[in-house]
Amino acid sequence: MKTKLSTLLLLTALIAGLSFNCSDIIGVDCDSKGYIQVTNNTKSNKNYKVIIDGMNYGTLAPGQGENYKVNIGAHLVSIEFQEGGAACSAAYVDVQECQTRGLSCES
Repeated sequence: MKTKLSTLLLLTALIAGLSFNCSDIIGVDCDSKGYIQVTNNTKSNKNYKVIIDGMNYGTLAPGQGENYKVNIGAHLVSIEFQEGGAACSAAYVDVQECQTRGLSCES
């Protein structure tokens, strides 16, 4: 019964166009964290470096995507070619608790 009620509430919220966190429904504590998802959709078959707030979070091969756990709030995300130079323009991403914000680069 509880599962049916949760499903009904979720569907009602989606139909109404409301925004909510999964933690509101299932009671998950995200510890003031969210995720930034970055995907390498390169057309040049090059590896990308992911820089978040000036820190190197690693390298993505062509076609690869990764979720990076971050504190809630605004973060500056830069996606660079592994050899150097910007692959895409840097962007500020506002991350909310328990949510995932996605970026894709196609250079």
